[in-house]
Amino acid sequence: MEALPQLLKQSLLEYALVSKALDEIAHRLDTLEPPALLQAVEDLRAIQQQATETDGLVEAALRDYPLDVGTRQLVERRSELLARILEKNRLIFTRSDGMLAVTAAELAEMRKAQAALSGYHSAGNRSSGRVVRRSY
Repeated sequence: MEALPQLLKQSLLEYALVSKALDEIAHRLDTLEPPALLQAVEDLRAIQQQATETDGLVEAALRDYPLDVGTRQLVERRSELLARILEKNRLIFTRSDGMLAVTAAELAEMRKAQAALSGYHSAGNRSSGRVVRRSY
């Protein structure tokens, strides 16, 4: 098993990458580029998976490793970074949730318009929708 300080440093690096990936997702939400946004989300998932594995090792090492001043500082830095990541994640979720609500409303309006337009007939079908001009 690796020493706790080394694992904490690895964890800090991985969570710095998570933070950077969240920044990229926020940027992609601004630019509305679906393929790039999907790629950024995939990149985040891969980084998070690695960070989760490292977290398991950190947890195990925390039980067995004495905490000296240097190790406590690494744990505090990691906690602060995780708090910033949680805030970024919350902001991105709020933005994306709002965008989803707007998109759902626009889709509903488009469906209403489509239903209204379906009541009109095309010019190719000349017998339907015309006023009858002859008397019986």
